Amino acid sequence: MARIKALPGLDVIKGFKGTIDFALWRGLPYARSWPRTPRHHLTPATLAAAALFGEILKSYHLLADTLYEAFQEDAADQPRIPRDIFMSAVYGKLHEATMADFLTLLTECRDSLALLENLLAALRSVATDSLQVRGEDQLFTYKGQYLERKEDLAAGAGTNALTSTVVPAGEVWLLTHACMYNNTSACTEYRFNLFDSVNVYYFENLLAPVARQMLPLSGVHVLVEGDSFQAKFFGCTAGDSIYASFNGYRMTVET
Repeated sequence: MARIKALPGLDVIKGFKGTIDFALWRGLPYARSWPRTPRHHLTPATLAAAALFGEILKSYHLLADTLYEAFQEDAADQPRIPRDIFMSAVYGKLHEATMADFLTLLTECRDSLALLENLLAALRSVATDSLQVRGEDQLFTYKGQYLERKEDLAAGAGTNALTSTVVPAGEVWLLTHACMYNNTSACTEYRFNLFDSVNVYYFENLLAPVARQMLPLSGVHVLVEGDSFQAKFFGCTAGDSIYASFNGYRMTVET
């Protein structure tokens, strides 16, 4: 074996194939006579290993373009040719792992698990089968239909009212439709009001409605905890049959 300063070009190496073998030993280039072993000296295990080596060598030319280009790129900055790198990869000797590599990997895994635990805690997903994000209930969430009909007999002449159920805690109601009418006689006015815990808000009215004339509510109205909607009748006759219906849907609030 003779040490040389650098490996010759690939064309030179191929030209001496069968006569001189050029290779690296611990990163040092060298040349030696082409190794020859009488075939009758080869053991069955050696023959089997040689056959496997040959099959692997042939498979290099069957690589997909993307893999072939990857080996070509990897060999661009080192003395080994792409095929040699491929052979090392197949035999699992492309990279020799050290204990430092395993310690680094374990540290990264530990840190990643800690970040994942923090994320699960932030999403409130521990011991659940779904991710729960703060504010997700602010997206459209249908909790149920709101459909309510109110009817009564006017307690006396003058002003009478039919009031919806008060919105409970933890819900928001969207009132999409409402109507009111006196089924018996004419009134001087119909009016829709919204009540919160402090104020009364007037939304729509109809002056001098005749008997059985309906006042529909236009628009969508949001009712929060403690709110209620009211249909108010002015100028009723005692004993009049008065009606109001409220329709929409219930939503949850952020939890």
